[in-house]
Amino acid sequence: MDLKEIISDAWKYTVSDWTKVLLLGLTLFLLDFSNEGANYGLKGQIFGTIFFISGSILTVVESGYLFRIIEETIKGSKNPPNFNKFKELLIHGVKDLVMGFFYAAFPIIIILSGLIVAFDNSDLGFWLIILGLISTFIFSFLWMGAVLNMAHNHGSLRAAFQFKIIFRKIRLIGFKRLSLIYIGIFAGLGIITITLKDELSSNIPIFGMLIFQLIIAPILLIFSFRTLGLIDKPS
Repeated sequence: MDLKEIISDAWKYTVSDWTKVLLLGLTLFLLDFSNEGANYGLKGQIFGTIFFISGSILTVVESGYLFRIIEETIKGSKNPPNFNKFKELLIHGVKDLVMGFFYAAFPIIIILSGLIVAFDNSDLGFWLIILGLISTFIFSFLWMGAVLNMAHNHGSLRAAFQFKIIFRKIRLIGFKRLSLIYIGIFAGLGIITITLKDELSSNIPIFGMLIFQLIIAPILLIFSFRTLGLIDKPS
């Protein structure tokens, strides 16, 4: 599939089932509510624990569902997956988060080191931050290859660290195609997400955030992860 076909397919897929969009949106809304409650809401220890636990579970559910989109896409699915088999969903969610943390750790450590060093040596700190940003780009490619390899291996966490296979998969997909997906889809939609969220929260504070969490955010997420699955879907 060329990029135009991928984008067209991903959009039709995303809007083919509004129930799934709203269910993912409800998950995102409850996750945001849990985070806000833990940070700014009811301050008691019991409530804080409840918000923390519920937020953690919802994070895992979200991650597991997005992974399921990729997994079912490469198997040829035409419609968004169901919110079922919650044990499997939670297991895949935990594995996906562990894998994501591993691939994000190195760039984050480099960038934080640069920020700390910059207080004493601005030049060295600056170059460490640049190195961290470059490594973010590199590790994002590795993350895409890793999550696709996991999806081809029933969510096996071991598959996320089969670097020889992951490098081969990246070469087969093509650096150009991965770059277009990463820059055009993930980075581009990330900017759109931040912009829309700020605009809606500023202009229509309550309803704007509801619209964003329940409709816009899940649409962007489903679309993004569908495109990632499609670039590695077998012919």
